[in-house]
Amino acid sequence: MIILVGASVRCLTQSAAQSGLKTLGIDFFGDLDCRGKVISPRDDFGLSPTTHNLLEIARSLDCQGLVYGAGPENHGPSLKHWEERCLLLGNGPGALAQARDPYILRETLKQIGADMPTFHTPQKPPVPGNWLLKPLFQGGGHGIIKLPIREAEAMRVLSRLDEPERYIVQEYLNGIPGSVTFLADGLSAMLVGSSSQLTQEASEHSPFRYLGNVVPLPPTYPAFWEDMAKIANHLTVTFGLKGLNTLDFILTEDGAKVLELNPRWSGSVELIEACLGQSLFLAHLNACEGRLPDSAQWEKTAAARPPRFYGKKILYAQTSFTVKSYKEGWQALYNRGVRDIPKPGGDIQAGEPICTVLAQGRSEKECKLLLEEKDALVREFYIKE
Repeated sequence: MIILVGASVRCLTQSAAQSGLKTLGIDFFGDLDCRGKVISPRDDFGLSPTTHNLLEIARSLDCQGLVYGAGPENHGPSLKHWEERCLLLGNGPGALAQARDPYILRETLKQIGADMPTFHTPQKPPVPGNWLLKPLFQGGGHGIIKLPIREAEAMRVLSRLDEPERYIVQEYLNGIPGSVTFLADGLSAMLVGSSSQLTQEASEHSPFRYLGNVVPLPPTYPAFWEDMAKIANHLTVTFGLKGLNTLDFILTEDGAKVLELNPRWSGSVELIEACLGQSLFLAHLNACEGRLPDSAQWEKTAAARPPRFYGKKILYAQTSFTVKSYKEGWQALYNRGVRDIPKPGGDIQAGEPICTVLAQGRSEKECKLLLEEKDALVREFYIKE
């Protein structure tokens, strides 16, 4: 049995199910459309939904390996238990400590002429301009806010931080947020897909919010794929990356600026799988063992797929409510492209995710329009906002 652990493992369970391997999921939600058995700290153990508790539950179980999604990458030392037993199917504590440190990442990128937005510690007053306050060791852009433009007001915000060393002040750049996902075997990397990101912009009063992705990223500047491959290979060799990894960036007039490296299974992977027409779970496991797919065959398979755009959007609650029972059965929602379907009777607070909607179209614009239509329909179903 392979354990799948993360804040939400529905995507992982779906991909793993296509591999035919036996798995057990551990996440915060235990959504109805997860494939196979999934347990959660709150529902099954009466524990608070924290990444620490996810990993402690996993540690108490026998398994043949552990794959993690969002959350555990920020708890590298807690993964040492599986690394020491050769059961960790992903990046280990050493790689995570480097890959998740923005200062190390910046210096590593400089070695090949790649760049990140300007950033510094909160103790240094920001010069006039647009700046973001970004917490370190978070996922999905959680907690990122836009600092006031006036220096005095910005400094008041920074002075209230309890642990300023856990933040950076980063330059705000206009552009298109996107990502590339690659397989790594510790020595080389292979790009498998790209996405544009759907986001809610940060302001002085509300944080940045990750809303989803659309795959693939529309054509960008001519050397884009060459640049991304160069970066992925350099980071793989430098940090010894294994399995699936995702590099976030923002496309500006001056090219791509790297934002961060997510050295684990990411939410956009299910869209890349839909685009490719195949699961990436076995490819992830093989890459962790040092085996990448044949690139020529991979490109041939991908080229044979008809051009389509695949999107997902996370719906967040605007008001608090209790999930009602599904009169038609939750499968009816699933058949309409709804995913991460919550259990009846559960309480969802304002600002928390309700579910995810999927759509596909012949263009990026059509895909986004379909996502918005499904957003409205699902909100009407759940909470009649």
